[in-house]
This record gives sequence, structure tokens and C-alpha cells, in this order.
Amino acid sequence: MRWKPLARFRDERAGKLHRLKRAARARLRVPPTQWIRSTDARRAGAPPIAPPLVLRSASPDEDTAERTNAGRYESVVVQSADELPGALERVAGSVGPDGYVFAQPLAEDTLGPGARGGVAFFDGFHYERSEAPGHNRGVTAGETRGETARGELDPASAYSLWLRRVGRAFRAALRA
Repeated sequence: MRWKPLARFRDERAGKLHRLKRAARARLRVPPTQWIRSTDARRAGAPPIAPPLVLRSASPDEDTAERTNAGRYESVVVQSADELPGALERVAGSVGPDGYVFAQPLAEDTLGPGARGGVAFFDGFHYERSEAPGHNRGVTAGETRGETARGELDPASAYSLWLRRVGRAFRAALRA
């Protein structure tokens, strides 16, 4: 019933956490991440990451119209220790019994002026990305579309080089 480091995560069915672990093993930048089973989160207390932090959910089951198994849109920012019990309750309650809660440091303070966040899809040759000012929560939660760009890799671009690094980290998983 203790928070565990990302390196000890073993459930390949819980996509978000499994992909974070794969990225960390490939030496991509992954924030320090601690996780716990959703059924243990309320009793375990504070994660070993000091606020400000973000609590997120992960689950082997996807969301359905009847039930939110994967914690639909439940990423909760915790600015202070007194907010933690309610945030843990909210995130742990958003996933089924096979779900997980994980904690990461809040990165907003490091973004700086003009920062953008979003999501990207990449097939090895082409990409599509959606970005919006600030962090990526609105884009990943489907609250905003952001600015969308599509294209082919450009060997000289830093973005294309980064996509290739990410692609190498996940190549074996894509073949399966």
C-alpha cells in the first residue's frame, strides 16, 4: 500500500503508465512519476512528490458510455498538501478497481512565456500535432482543438528528430 516509482510498474494493460515507463527506459524525458493502485490510494496518503503536483489516472479498461474506467479527464492539479486528500479521492474514484493513480511534479512553472503544449500522432513518416498556448490539458482532454499541423518528417528539423526518437522507443510495441 505504498507509492512506487515508475520503474516498478508492471501492468502492460494500463497504457498511460506503461508508455511512460517505456519512454523513460528509452531515455526520453519523463517527469519523476510515482504510482499506486486506485483501491489503495485513499489509505496510502501523500505521494513522495511535494506539491505542486498533478494526480492522474490510468486503467486497463477504456471509458465507455456507461462508466469512466480510465478516469475520463481526471488530471487534478494539487497546489498544496491540504488539497491532496480531496484530489486523491477524486482521481481514485474516477477509475475502476483495476485502475491506478499516479503523481508527477507540476511542470507549469518551467514552461515560461510563449510555451505551448499539445498532442502528436506519428506513423514513422507523417505526423499530426495539435497545440495550444500553455500546457496540454485542454488539448488532451478534448476541451480545445488547438492549432493543428500535419506534415512529413523534415530531416533537418528538431521536431522531426524528436519524433524519430519517440518512434524508436515505441517501434516494437507498434509491430505487435
